[in-house]
Amino acid sequence: MLKRRLEHPGTRGAIFRRTFSLVKENHIDKYLQEYPFLQEFYHVGDSEIRFPNGSVIAFRYADTQGAVDAHIGKEYMDIIVDQGEAFNEHEHLTLSSCCRWPGVDETACKYVVTFNPGNVGHKYLQRIFFDKKYR
Repeated sequence: MLKRRLEHPGTRGAIFRRTFSLVKENHIDKYLQEYPFLQEFYHVGDSEIRFPNGSVIAFRYADTQGAVDAHIGKEYMDIIVDQGEAFNEHEHLTLSSCCRWPGVDETACKYVVTFNPGNVGHKYLQRIFFDKKYR
């Protein structure tokens, strides 16, 4: 995500987890620890790293379907859903609909899902990534 924001000035990327404590512990804290220079660009109130080139890494969480739906209409060039098995099919489709950026070929946008077996998203992720059965 960091590399993509630096390579694509003026773009936004988002990293999603189910709860804020997870996104903070697994992503915000790690970014700031591994890249201390990012601390001057981190905006605590918005949970975003805002770069001088106009790019943003937004750290987001969505603990309910309503929280996922609150992102409808937003635009991110890249989205990473960490622990994607915690999100159901409808939630993935909603988040992936936000993975677009004006003036950029849609193939340049990336929707990345990391996941383990189990939980509510298991059957959907298995169908898409292993069985390759799309609707």
